[in-house]
Amino acid sequence: MKQAINFIFSTIILVAALATPAWAVEITASVDAHKLEQGDSLVLTVEVNELAMGKKPDFSVLEDQFDILSTTTQQRTRIINDQMESSMTWNLTLVPKANGYIVIPPITYDNAQSRPITIQVAKRTSSNKHSSNNLVFIEASVDKQSVYVQEQVILTLRLYRRTQIIDPSWTPPEIENAVMEKLTDSRAFQTTIDGHTYHVTENTLAVFPQKSGTMVIPESRLTGVIGTGRRSGFFDPFSSAGTQIQRTTKRIEVAVKPIPDAYPNRPWLPSKSVGLADHWTPENAEFQVGEAVTRTIILQAKGITATALPTIPVPNSDKFKVYPDKADTQSSVDADGMVSQRVESYAFIPTEPGTVTLPEIQVSWWDVTRDELKTATLPAKTIKVKGSATVQRTDQSVSAPPSTSPAPASAPPSMTNGSTTVSATWQWIAVVSTVLWLITLVALVLVTRRRKAAGKPDGEEPQAPRIDIKDAKNALKKACQEDDPKAAKQALIDWGNAMFPQSGCHSLGDVARQVSSEKCRSAIKELEILLYRKAADGDWDGTYLWEAAEEVEQEQSEKAGNPALAPLYPG
Repeated sequence: MKQAINFIFSTIILVAALATPAWAVEITASVDAHKLEQGDSLVLTVEVNELAMGKKPDFSVLEDQFDILSTTTQQRTRIINDQMESSMTWNLTLVPKANGYIVIPPITYDNAQSRPITIQVAKRTSSNKHSSNNLVFIEASVDKQSVYVQEQVILTLRLYRRTQIIDPSWTPPEIENAVMEKLTDSRAFQTTIDGHTYHVTENTLAVFPQKSGTMVIPESRLTGVIGTGRRSGFFDPFSSAGTQIQRTTKRIEVAVKPIPDAYPNRPWLPSKSVGLADHWTPENAEFQVGEAVTRTIILQAKGITATALPTIPVPNSDKFKVYPDKADTQSSVDADGMVSQRVESYAFIPTEPGTVTLPEIQVSWWDVTRDELKTATLPAKTIKVKGSATVQRTDQSVSAPPSTSPAPASAPPSMTNGSTTVSATWQWIAVVSTVLWLITLVALVLVTRRRKAAGKPDGEEPQAPRIDIKDAKNALKKACQEDDPKAAKQALIDWGNAMFPQSGCHSLGDVARQVSSEKCRSAIKELEILLYRKAADGDWDGTYLWEAAEEVEQEQSEKAGNPALAPLYPG
């Protein structure tokens, strides 16, 4: 019976997969570590966007440089908009055969290939060799022995064991005058030391010294219980009690240098690389006098905390006005450690037509790799502003200036004739004003009657047609399910207009200003940055944006009684 059920289930998946429209097969590869020591293992994850049905990628290209310890597979199937999406994943545990920089070559599946991946394999330190006789030992290491103040130091903590540990207790060391950030979750792998296989648990932290001098990383202590490996009689109460152990890491000292004298009188920024970029919302905007356009400037730096990033200089001129928004900072992790961003947006409003030049923006930083001063620059930008300058009317501008034309040759009229002319003129003005007042009164009565007939209260202006909330939600849901950032942008703007009819949302920034959810603002900012980068750093996952929109919808539903958003993936 069980075999029959499995056969039916496999047949359904096969038929559904064959019925799915054909698409380009893609293959991706990633590793759980880019830097490791000799004998360490790593996990290579390879994924294709279809069910393999007996096929598999060509892993033979790995055999020259790696030992393949194990291979596991996993398949996933989901239905989006009545279409089935499937994927197959292979997880390979690899051990490099050599030291140095090693390139994992492209993996081939059908006609598709993954991108190559470079890893670094260092020689094992002598501390491990001296500890290889122990069943359990721990170690702490840093990637640099000398750094500048606020420069990143990567602290690696490793637990090696050849037996089970009961109730282990190990906390990271407390470092004075330093900021410490966790980089990754614990990574588990295997390594071989002097012929012994160890299970290793690794944690990495980024340490940023805040004071020059010597930064001391004190010893950290591991306590736990390991099994004795022997069994005594049935009535021996201590036969499985185990042995209490205690292990300690070595004390580490790091020299911290002060800010160099060559650095200018600007905020201190030590980093491996710094970049500046900007974009406008809406894209390809036409600049008009008095109309606001949002400019977003992004400062990104490697090996620094987000709180240490300096503010971005805002241009100032009498030809435009600038209204800054609250800055947004965030951090992520790559192979070199922490990567931080500072995003500043402001409304840019031209005040006069013509050609306007925005000055270049510069941020000074210290290249810790080359040990020299550098400057990240956003080039000057010249734009053309259309429209006409608005001249404010004052008491002086209302009165016309004296005429510069020559006076007429004829003598001025007599006082009697002049008085008659002025009197006649005022009479005509009074008559015309009375007629215009009567016309206005009649028009006002007619408009009032029409509005009452239409059931509208007095003073209510006709409103533009509202976007249907249901259509807006469906469009946003579809864009998030399909992970389509471009479609999500327009759908989010339409959704914002539907949720906040009086707001007049024309950009992602307008929508972000309407919502009160920090999660939704963060999701919008992430989408805005991704659109600027054109998804160069990876694919976009719309789940986070949809969950954030759900929170906003729930808040609005509590106030107005509207139905909440449906789940992104029902069931």
